[in-house]
Amino acid sequence: MTTFEKLEGNQVKFTFNVPQSHVEALMNESYKKNASRFNIPGFRKGKAPRAMIEKAYGDKIFFEDALEKIFEQYYYGALEAYKIIPQKEPEIDIPSMDTDKDFVFSAIVDVDTEKSVIVKTLGQYKGIEVKKADFAVTDEMIEEELNKRKEQLKKEHSRQISVEREAKIGDTVIIDYSGSVDGEKFEGGTAEKQSLELGSNTFIPGFEDQVVGMKIGEERDITVKFPDEYHAEQLKGKEAVFAIKLHTVYETEHPELDDEFAKDTSEFETFAEYEASMRSQIEEALNANAKNAMEGNILHKACDNSEIIVPEAFVKAEARKLAEQAIARMGVPNMSLEQFCEIVGGSPDEMIGRFMEQAAVNLKVGALLAEVAYAEKLTNDYEAVKEYTKEFVRAYFGHNMSDEAIDNTVDSMLNSEKYDYFELNHRLEEAQKLIISSANIIED
Repeated sequence: MTTFEKLEGNQVKFTFNVPQSHVEALMNESYKKNASRFNIPGFRKGKAPRAMIEKAYGDKIFFEDALEKIFEQYYYGALEAYKIIPQKEPEIDIPSMDTDKDFVFSAIVDVDTEKSVIVKTLGQYKGIEVKKADFAVTDEMIEEELNKRKEQLKKEHSRQISVEREAKIGDTVIIDYSGSVDGEKFEGGTAEKQSLELGSNTFIPGFEDQVVGMKIGEERDITVKFPDEYHAEQLKGKEAVFAIKLHTVYETEHPELDDEFAKDTSEFETFAEYEASMRSQIEEALNANAKNAMEGNILHKACDNSEIIVPEAFVKAEARKLAEQAIARMGVPNMSLEQFCEIVGGSPDEMIGRFMEQAAVNLKVGALLAEVAYAEKLTNDYEAVKEYTKEFVRAYFGHNMSDEAIDNTVDSMLNSEKYDYFELNHRLEEAQKLIISSANIIED
């Protein structure tokens, strides 16, 4: 558990309470890593029990290594969580080195106010006035979203069938291509057996349109122009010739959304039941979105009432994180931002720029909640944090886990450095609930 306290001037104090179980786990980890360094009579090198090594060399022999990791996890974790850049090394105080109890230490930090996220003035955060969100969900809104889901189901359960005809928009083709500019091949311009969905606008503008009409086995040269804003400097605005050979044409066959489809892909016996379930989920989600929008307005007004300084470096880092999360949601979780931009075009800076506004809002809200939690002296006991962590595990992993497995996962998380993460997030959630519950909701 980490507590946060503001001191005079630009200093803050963190106090860390590290569970003894975590200290013990780190010491045991250090023993396993370093056991081969110690010579204990009667034991082969590296095979002496930990207790024997500690008896010979002192019971703190593995504590120093554990202490280094504790400091790295807790102190640097707190700086990251509270978005603080220190001006110099912290003043560390360790009241006791007793490894049989929870390990407590504190750090006094001189904050670099020009580089840290700082709430200079905490304004009104209780009794914020906002208009009541319109929770009315129309049939048109539901139908629009339902149609999107149906199209997504068709796409997810479609299959590719090889066909003997000319390629057309909507087909997936397998091609070889080799590109050149002014007669010279360029890096990244050649590939074999490349899959391409015609009409997806994956390739350079004009490329896919000129593949339309090609027959299996046909070879064709096509001419395209790279966009003026293309990410590769040497190709911007250049005209290129691609030699194309088409190997295969696949037609996409979509399933019928009928009772058989429902039986094969869901727990429902009829598609009418499946559709009714989707409709209910959509209505619930739309109502939740309206509620979330209203609550977001409350938090934004509380931020506007306060003076919060957010350095651009933190905003850019948060924007990059949001961009990477967006890429992961597209189904490519292990692709870097740079790799993604290389494929789709554009630059990492351009993509980061699209998330800068949201990033600034996120950082301001996070700083506000941390300040409110401090001002209200919000604290959590172990049981409250445990229940909060259970809800997290259920939401993200629990659909295929037994209650026992969930409990074991939670215990494992809370007996590691993750405890601080969940404790802080629970406190921030409590601060958010306090702000929202105290708001003055005005009827239209």
